Amino acid sequence: MYVIENRYLKKVHQSLDIFLLSVSFICAYFIKRYALPEPYVGISHAPNYYFVLLLVVIICFIVFTQSGFYDSYRGKTFDQIAGNTLKGVAIGFGAVIFTLYLLKASDISRIMMGLFAVISFVLLLTSKTIIFYSFLFHKSREFNRKNVLIVGSKKRAYELIKKIENEKDSGYKIFGCLEVDEDRVGLEISENVKVIGLMNEFYSLLRNNPIDEVIFAMPLKEIDKIKEYMSYAENFGVNIRILPDWEIPRIRYKLENSSAYFNELMGIQTVVFSSVPQNGGAIFTKSIMDYSIAFVNLILFSPLFLFIALMIKLTSKGSVFFKQERSGLGGRKFYVLKFRTMVQNAENMKHSLMDKNEVDGPVFKMKNDPRITWFGKFLRKTSLDELPQLINVLRGEMSLVGPRPPIPSEVEKYEMWQWRRLSMKPGLTCIWQVSGRNNT
Repeated sequence: MYVIENRYLKKVHQSLDIFLLSVSFICAYFIKRYALPEPYVGISHAPNYYFVLLLVVIICFIVFTQSGFYDSYRGKTFDQIAGNTLKGVAIGFGAVIFTLYLLKASDISRIMMGLFAVISFVLLLTSKTIIFYSFLFHKSREFNRKNVLIVGSKKRAYELIKKIENEKDSGYKIFGCLEVDEDRVGLEISENVKVIGLMNEFYSLLRNNPIDEVIFAMPLKEIDKIKEYMSYAENFGVNIRILPDWEIPRIRYKLENSSAYFNELMGIQTVVFSSVPQNGGAIFTKSIMDYSIAFVNLILFSPLFLFIALMIKLTSKGSVFFKQERSGLGGRKFYVLKFRTMVQNAENMKHSLMDKNEVDGPVFKMKNDPRITWFGKFLRKTSLDELPQLINVLRGEMSLVGPRPPIPSEVEKYEMWQWRRLSMKPGLTCIWQVSGRNNT
């Protein structure tokens, strides 16, 4: 999925550059026509500027692609990005001027083309600055990496591990290897990967760690109870990937909730069993919507944030925000943010109220909870207490829409089938919230 996302990111990056080039050209045209002082104002109507714009976009796009504009930012400094941008604009601008010369388009305004070069460089550098630092923030977040557990540690597993480590854009983080041979436990396969245990530890590893994918890199015939392991992983919503093996036909059954398909990993054709959607374009679009909508709404609702913060301070003691540890994608722990709606020592009071819990299972719900302040009741009724979770969305910990994030103590009491809830990012809102909540 991460390779798919990188491909879509590249397309978005290219489309953004085309848009900025067009904006730069149009701005330069109107500045030359209307905004410059005499005697520089005005522009000749003889050239077909629509054709010139098309020529500019095509030539610059080719130059930018060849100049490495859209290569990965991993391992690069901002100075390298800025230098590459300047070089690309200079070469692109020169190529455009040379092409116009060959076409004998001598009546094109030189001042306008100079303005275009300056404006395009400023806009492109600004966009790449934002992309670069967004990438650094994204890379620093554990939620944006895919944790994989590899079954096997010999030649095929070693080759896969080295390819993952050498591929800067893989997005994979190797959790460790499992083996069937006790003598191999503890062996270092590479500098950062070692054999962490035997197959009988498979269940506890999946249950107690945020594993996103299990890769079977050894012949399946060497693994006892392979069907049980695969079924267990499926119930957790964990992807299963099998390296090429003529033993694959031994699995003569269909996983209950997973679809099987062929997929390339590091140049190796593999079979994947997945219980979550694999529409890369749709998932990528959803991620873009999450970040952009959360960012815009944080700006739009900033006055409301300030008003709520002031009211909380005026009506009760304690901090404005309430932080609570929750379980997110794959069981990753994070702190969900809310406006505080309860009294300051609410968590300490919870134990004495457990006998008044009004719902079955691990979740605590109480209709007339005495810990909730009067302003907190208003915030909960209007769902305004959830607004700070837009920050969680920007951090990559949550999505706008998805299953609500459970607390770890609830997750510990989950039955196996309930773990699939953690196979997607938790959401700020979901069908439960708009359909009656705990009355559903």
